[in-house]
Amino acid sequence: MGKSAVVPARAALAATLCGLLAAPAHAQGDAPPSVVGTMPNLIMIGLILIAGGASVWLLNAARRGKKRALASLEWPQIEGKVIESRLTQRIGGAEGGDTVYYRPHIRYSYEIGGHPYLGDTVRFGNLETTSTNKAQAYLTKYPQGAKVSVRYDPADPKVATLETEAATGGLLALGILMTVMTVACIGLLGYFLTLG
Repeated sequence: MGKSAVVPARAALAATLCGLLAAPAHAQGDAPPSVVGTMPNLIMIGLILIAGGASVWLLNAARRGKKRALASLEWPQIEGKVIESRLTQRIGGAEGGDTVYYRPHIRYSYEIGGHPYLGDTVRFGNLETTSTNKAQAYLTKYPQGAKVSVRYDPADPKVATLETEAATGGLLALGILMTVMTVACIGLLGYFLTLG
């Protein structure tokens, strides 16, 4: 999803909210109830803002990652060396869940024009996964001390990557999920407003 699609999405969300807030709550009523005066509607508006903001951020992050990955195909390459290769983990999940997330942490050094640089991007996006095997595969591929081919942005050499594919599938899926939630919440809010 490109930038041109994200901006209209924001505008559409804002326009829909404004329309709902300005619309009368029911056709027969003398004085429609205040939207901001009812707790359920306030909660629904809060959910719309949170889910809508999250969806825009996630879809934008996925777009940026994909764009950089495509650009890196044309970047120059230079030899580098892996100086750190380890697995990190965190515990998280909905409502204090105990899901374990693994992330390969790989740092490498490279030199351009006599200037040393450090990088830790294997591929643009999020490499975090619940699969130990998937995370461990990166450590096997890039062990400490290994020589690697580093692609770097000639306009900004500190931006570099080892792979030209984007790890944006998770961000995109979450972004779409949050968009669906936003639309559902807007629909529910509209329904509540018609109840009077």
